[in-house]
Amino acid sequence: MRKDIVTGEMMPKRQLIRVVKNKENEVSLDPTGKKPGRGAYVAVDVDIAKRAKKEKTFEKAFHVQLDESFYDELIKYADHLQARQELFGNKKITGLKPPWNRSARPATSKWGRDCLKKYSN
Repeated sequence: MRKDIVTGEMMPKRQLIRVVKNKENEVSLDPTGKKPGRGAYVAVDVDIAKRAKKEKTFEKAFHVQLDESFYDELIKYADHLQARQELFGNKKITGLKPPWNRSARPATSKWGRDCLKKYSN
């Protein structure tokens, strides 16, 4: 669980977008959630992203000046993720049972290569 810095509400990480500030004071979206730096979270909701733009939430949180283009990118990304969640929900792909043992790497097996081809697009 993480806190949305716009609303203050605690939510699961899957329902949040991570924004990160690196050592060079560059602020960017972090779709993987693994970029190094100080992170802050905002809900996957276009209205909340617009509110973040209006209140300049990330400028206050990270103590930096941000262009309007950053917030526009955030709103577009929130819209994209919100549409995906409405279509597919927050679930991972289920129903696939890997035939390899735990020590094998999936990409080296035929099944793993087939899955990479099938789901990489």
